[in-house]
Amino acid sequence: MAISKDSSIKDLILLLVKGGDAITTGITVFEAEVMSVSKGDNTCVVKKMSSELEFEGIRLVSNTDSTEGNTVFYPQVGSIVSIVFDTGSLSGFVTATSQTEEVLLNGGENGGLVMVEILVSKLNVIEQKLNDFISEYKDHNHLHPQGPTTAFVKPSTLTSLDKTKQDDLENKKVKH
Repeated sequence: MAISKDSSIKDLILLLVKGGDAITTGITVFEAEVMSVSKGDNTCVVKKMSSELEFEGIRLVSNTDSTEGNTVFYPQVGSIVSIVFDTGSLSGFVTATSQTEEVLLNGGENGGLVMVEILVSKLNVIEQKLNDFISEYKDHNHLHPQGPTTAFVKPSTLTSLDKTKQDDLENKKVKH
């Protein structure tokens, strides 16, 4: 596309976005550096790698009004992202990121993901203390001047807890 006095602003913008390459579909893909991220709007500002041109309002999800039901990858400032840009509507969205600062699953209402190894370790400590208590309870015997007080008491039916294993808690389809 040649620049002339008859070129429209849209044509000039297309030339800047495409870097002079002719693309007939109106869609272009380029790499950019993330300059800033707006979690409130689910958008970011990027600078195209092949030029100094900055693009604002680049979407991180298809619907920026709500994160409900979406998975949002918030790129780290300074990371490299792939952008799909519609030259007709002059809007774009992030398709991949080199570094992610945060991932939001289904709106993030359930808090962060459990760190399974740490949880298993903490559960094992609690289970061991409870097993020690059960063992002491079963073995206890009150002394009385006329003999042990547990002589006529029914034996305990308490059993020890099995140790929690990582496989008991882990969903291997979602990893972090």
